[in-house]
Amino acid sequence: MRFSLLVISLLLLACTENAYYNERQDIGNQTWSYGESYSFDVAINDTSSVYELQLIIQHSPDYRWENLYMKIQTIFPDSSSREELLNIDMASKAGQWIGKCSTKSCKLKVYLLEAFKFPMTGDYSFGFVQDTREENLEGMQSLELLLYKKPLKTQ
Repeated sequence: MRFSLLVISLLLLACTENAYYNERQDIGNQTWSYGESYSFDVAINDTSSVYELQLIIQHSPDYRWENLYMKIQTIFPDSSSREELLNIDMASKAGQWIGKCSTKSCKLKVYLLEAFKFPMTGDYSFGFVQDTREENLEGMQSLELLLYKKPLKTQ
């Protein structure tokens, strides 16, 4: 029985994707202040590959709001930039947290971009700023940015 569990565990680990880029930043004192930015710098040297960009938001079960407004600023290698506003649902209409929760934290995976190509090689910066009506969002624990390189489909 133990051998079977070990084999299944190893197979599951072998099947998980490795991120091309993965960085986590903790939010100090679990309080995300208005205007405070968390930036992630990613070096891209392949514009022919297809990528997927994910953000994992970790928060306390005591977080007071059912959603989170944030701005995402992308700075491209040529110094041009683009900014977008996102409204992320953190809880269902019934009040249940979305994502995986324990007694100490909840993790919500947000798919920012799926099946996209970078337009140019070089260094990209992704900045995240909370954009709610609250000066301080308490209960925010961390942001984690993941970039996956998708396998090329052969025909």
